[in-house]
Amino acid sequence: MVLGAGALGAFGLANATWLPAWTSRAAGAAAVVAVLAGPAAYTVNTIATPHTGSIVTAGPSTGFGPGGGGPGGLGGRGQFPGGQFPGGQLPGGGVFPGGQLPGGGGGLGGLLNATTPSAEVVQALQQDASTYRWVAAAVGSQNAAGLQLGSGEPVMSIGGFNGSDPSPTLAEFKEYVAAGQIHYYLASGGGGRGGPGPGLGTNGTAAQITAWVQETYTQVTIGSMTFYDLTAPLSRSGSAQSA
Repeated sequence: MVLGAGALGAFGLANATWLPAWTSRAAGAAAVVAVLAGPAAYTVNTIATPHTGSIVTAGPSTGFGPGGGGPGGLGGRGQFPGGQFPGGQLPGGGVFPGGQLPGGGGGLGGLLNATTPSAEVVQALQQDASTYRWVAAAVGSQNAAGLQLGSGEPVMSIGGFNGSDPSPTLAEFKEYVAAGQIHYYLASGGGGRGGPGPGLGTNGTAAQITAWVQETYTQVTIGSMTFYDLTAPLSRSGSAQSA
């Protein structure tokens, strides 16, 4: 409809001097319809369609990209067939083992949806918060954002948006911990001891930090979430605690 109205409007306006006056007016009306129809359709569709996550799609389906509305297609509606990225590669370089997304598709957990901390987690993060520069550290900005928004306290985001950036390095992270600047480290993926979270892969900086934390500090369960207490080094025999 937009293409047809646009073509008629353009033809009528370009030939206005040779056509009757009513034709020019009709061409002008067609041009206005062509200009407004696309944005109006996208607006109505976006308002009428629930959206979740941080990379949402907008507007009616175009048949392009993995999602319903375009190349972004990683939001609440879009997903890859079978829940897989080609070659297991995530935007920005993060890799899921075997290319398989957790749960077989959609949300991507902490990559596209912020972690929602429980009341127990919020209380633990807020306790003695003024003592630390960061009350916690988490891989990926979404996991960190959920903890920070829930607690109102600063949380370090390791590796940028999806955890694939080499910042901070393992050496820098060790310095922060040695200086007592970080209290907790969120376990991979924001849940239990399951597989790696967004962008961890097997060889990246986030994976190195996670491996070092797991080998060095005490694992604690707070509410339904698993953390490592960076103020509680493991004894030689190792230990685990619950809160």
